[in-house]
Amino acid sequence: MKKRIILLIVFIAVFAMVSVAKIKAGTGDNALGWLWGGGTELDGVFPGDGTSTNVRWLSMNNTNNSGAVDYGVNIPMADGELSGEAWSGGDDSGFGLGYITFDSSRLGGCPVGVCSARRVGNNLEGWARFEQIASANAAGNSGGWLGWISLSGTAQDGSSYGISINSSASTFSGYAWSDELGWIDFSRASFEAPKVLNVSLSASPNSCVGCSSLTSTLTASREDTSTTTGDITYEFNCDESDGVYDVSYTTTDTSKSYDCTYASTGTAQVRISQGGKTEIKTINVSVLPAVCGDGIVSSGEGCDDGTTNNGSCPDLCGALCEVNTCVDSSWREVAP
Repeated sequence: MKKRIILLIVFIAVFAMVSVAKIKAGTGDNALGWLWGGGTELDGVFPGDGTSTNVRWLSMNNTNNSGAVDYGVNIPMADGELSGEAWSGGDDSGFGLGYITFDSSRLGGCPVGVCSARRVGNNLEGWARFEQIASANAAGNSGGWLGWISLSGTAQDGSSYGISINSSASTFSGYAWSDELGWIDFSRASFEAPKVLNVSLSASPNSCVGCSSLTSTLTASREDTSTTTGDITYEFNCDESDGVYDVSYTTTDTSKSYDCTYASTGTAQVRISQGGKTEIKTINVSVLPAVCGDGIVSSGEGCDDGTTNNGSCPDLCGALCEVNTCVDSSWREVAP
């Protein structure tokens, strides 16, 4: 066991010099809490009884400790692949081993079976990996360590191990296994349904015919079906084609309005952000020329009867949408 700890110390000193590109899980990180890699083995038992790794705490989400760097793990609510990263930062009494990836794009070449970390029913299967160990191994500096973490399998004593999901409470139980670092306890971690931000955008009025310009009130709203929390940022762009947002508001209000003036037809855009989620909506605002015969009395027209305009009396609307002056010629003068 002493040899194992010495190897770990030497290994960390070497692989710390290897830079690793970080992959974010994205804005849908829904894992919470911590994994426990164990403290220093005290009883000399090998391969360990759950306290042998000295990896200590592994954070499943940067919000656990208000970290400035965005990382986290996403657990699907049904069968599917996990994504993102956990973090082993270490502390004064233990070593930190950096990011642990659950992203399938970084898990090729696993020791056996399907490589991706995935949910199958109420169990986790496949693999995760210490990214810095993987990079150090690729550079020939890992001392033969590979960094793989098996999420389910058969232990050396023939017993099965793995991680189970309590779907009603969205919690975990059980252990993963690293050949180099021993057991990793998942029982202190949990997850929640991914946050959803649903938004709408309206324009009033959204069209005019025969007007020289139109002022339209854009109204952006966070819909009640959203599950995101915190302040809401609204960014309005009267003309989507220029790619520039005209104004930005950050507020707790679930709806915000902004006026835009159009001299011709255009597309308005709003970007709404809350709780790490961002949604964009667009809407068309139409400024159309007057067309005689469209049935709409527009500016400059005295009348518009649509396709019945013929300019001949007794029709009171002429072919150019002017009002006809018609004289009734059906009367005749009779002698007194």
